[in-house]
Amino acid sequence: TSSNSSISDNNSCYSLEGAVYGLYSDAEASQEIGKLITDVNGDSNTINDLSPNTYYVKEIAAPKGFVLDSKIYPVEVKAQETTKLEVKDTPGNDPVSITLNKVDSSTGETVQGGASLAGAEFKISYYAGYYDEKTLPSQATRSWVVATQEKINTITKRPVFRTLLKPEYLVSGDELYFHEGIVTMPLGTITIEEIKAPTGYSLENKYLEVVGGDGTKFTKYITQVTMDNNIPLLKGGNEFSVPNQIIRGDIEGVKVGESTHKRLGNVPFKITSKSTGENHVIVTDKNGQFSTKRVAHSKNTNAGTSYNDGVWFGSDKVDDSLGALPYDTYIVEELKGEGNKGYELIPAFEVTIDENKQVVNLGTLKDEPIVPPTLKTTAVDKATQSHVGAVSSKTIIVDTVAYTNLIPGKEYTLKGTLMVKETKEPLMVDGKEVTAEKTFIPKEKNGKEELEFSFPSTVLEGKTVVAFERVSTDKVEIATHTDINDEDQSVHFPKIGTKASVDGQKEVTTKNEVVLVDEVSYENLISGKEYTLSGILMDKKTNSPLLINGKEVKSQTKFTPNTSSGSVDVTFIFSASELGGKEVVAFESLKSEKVEIATHTDINDEGQTVKIVKQNIKIHTTASASDGGKTIKATKDVTIIDKITHEGKFIIGNKYKLKGILMDKESGKEVLVNGKPVTAEKEFVADKEQMELNLSFTLDASNLKGKSLVVFEELYDVTNVSKEEKVSEHKDINDEGQTVKVENPTTKTLTKEGVKTGDKAPLFLFLSTFAISFGSLAAYVIYKKRNKSVDFIVK
Repeated sequence: TSSNSSISDNNSCYSLEGAVYGLYSDAEASQEIGKLITDVNGDSNTINDLSPNTYYVKEIAAPKGFVLDSKIYPVEVKAQETTKLEVKDTPGNDPVSITLNKVDSSTGETVQGGASLAGAEFKISYYAGYYDEKTLPSQATRSWVVATQEKINTITKRPVFRTLLKPEYLVSGDELYFHEGIVTMPLGTITIEEIKAPTGYSLENKYLEVVGGDGTKFTKYITQVTMDNNIPLLKGGNEFSVPNQIIRGDIEGVKVGESTHKRLGNVPFKITSKSTGENHVIVTDKNGQFSTKRVAHSKNTNAGTSYNDGVWFGSDKVDDSLGALPYDTYIVEELKGEGNKGYELIPAFEVTIDENKQVVNLGTLKDEPIVPPTLKTTAVDKATQSHVGAVSSKTIIVDTVAYTNLIPGKEYTLKGTLMVKETKEPLMVDGKEVTAEKTFIPKEKNGKEELEFSFPSTVLEGKTVVAFERVSTDKVEIATHTDINDEDQSVHFPKIGTKASVDGQKEVTTKNEVVLVDEVSYENLISGKEYTLSGILMDKKTNSPLLINGKEVKSQTKFTPNTSSGSVDVTFIFSASELGGKEVVAFESLKSEKVEIATHTDINDEGQTVKIVKQNIKIHTTASASDGGKTIKATKDVTIIDKITHEGKFIIGNKYKLKGILMDKESGKEVLVNGKPVTAEKEFVADKEQMELNLSFTLDASNLKGKSLVVFEELYDVTNVSKEEKVSEHKDINDEGQTVKVENPTTKTLTKEGVKTGDKAPLFLFLSTFAISFGSLAAYVIYKKRNKSVDFIVK
């Protein structure tokens, strides 16, 4: 039988028929007794009439396809029995390691461009029988596909690309043949054919060369495994070199002006391999055409100075019959030259050569006439989304930069600097300019980009910042926008100040209703835009909101300024009756679009402060006749003058009113003249803290004979025109200082002349009358001295 039926079964290269074994009487197999010859089933004939003994069997001729067995087998023959010997022959097979080396047909092992020699696929087919090209069956007994892999040559240390008929290289196929655990090949016919070229190479003119052979090339290699002198051999060798031609192609195109369609000659283009970095220049002809194919590659190869210079990429020998560019992706970049002066260069682009003999037509490449780029910027405060900036410890200004006429696909750098409009100098924070920068690649020639500036704006109250922008490419500045007066580029930071007062005064007395007006001055606002001022009164001592009946004192007003600078009033109305001795400070917040943009909240600012004082004034009055006496005649048009002094202080600048009325001492009621009370008033503005004032009463006293008139006085603060506030009064009906008497004409008085000559009255009557009067007078003087006032009239 066969020792490996998987190899020999159903294979015409093998047969069990015709094996010849010798039967020997000695162990050395020198004394032959007879022959045993096998049939197709491997069974031999029978040798009869042998004496019982030990005999020896040895194969002297192997059957077809099998290896001769040199072993001698002892056989014990017994009487009356037929002894059978079972032996196995090894089918001939070649544990051949078929090796396929993939190489570049021009450079050998060196790979060109973006190609690779790994991944080439070969189909190895086995046919159970001996065939040639004409008799080869259409269907192989077994077939396998293997692929090349990159390995490092242990000697040269260079990469090699090879494949073997081994499991690790197998891509697909049938079960391999094994003998004693080793991949082997049975007797029969083998074909090898490349079915897939590696990346970047062509299957055109594919062939195999037997290494060490006669150099014969095969597109499909056929060989056989045969027995030669009892030894299985693979005819022709088992290592093959498999060259491939790298894919090569060309590019071509036309260069014109965009608007004029003028053909642009003498324009250089640089072509660069992305894989190797190799680059060469090609130049357009007078018609703007360029091609790596039109001019022979071998003519002025890679000179790159005119359209008549050839181009060749790769390390292999220049071949005019092939394309100039090996398989790869290339960057095509227009360079500046005489032919494209005044034009914008197109951006670099990529082109791929991936088919053999391919000519990539780049079409018409249009250069735009150079139009200078322009910039237009719009700067806004991110918080307010407007040109009004919010004064803050962290302000972000967003500048939207609109550009025109940039080159799509080209890299640009946009750099911005904030300028202070008032100084025309860069804004400095911690000794550094406030700048922003970004790099961008436009997709269209016109577009927009944003820059953000982040900085503290607390030092910019009342000032304006302007965003200056610059665009550069290749380290060359190509456009700017630096107009210090451009409102679109500007952000205004307002400043407010406040001056609080009550009727223009910085002090107000404790009265029921106080109208405090805070005049808020503003700077650097945008005219025509609405703003909101919100105020709150603060208690200076506690630095917290002033509370009246548990509520804060607030006010708010909206305004739209006509000019950037001006003022607006914020009015607070409140009761100060319980606020004596306090200082109130008006805090103000300015908002635009509900965003706070400025504040004035200095608790120590005197301009924002109003003092609330108690008016502790006590008035005293002294009434007298116009001649200074304490008695007036009972006649018409008499005048009483009331002199007012006081304790305490007037508030300088406050307006006051004195009101006086005459009272009848005896009745305690108002003095009426013609049915009306006798009054007097006087208004004045305090220009000193201590003042002396007179109030005059003119009246008809003819019907008031003998009456004592007492002056009552009241003092009012009328600074607040809407409401008078009584400060003090003097109303003592028994106060002699406030009292003036009206004389009674019926009373006999002694005149200055004494007794006139010729008086008919007896002298004794005069003397007795005088004595009585003098006595009465003495008594009256004593009385008046006790009351600290003396009226003495002699006529």
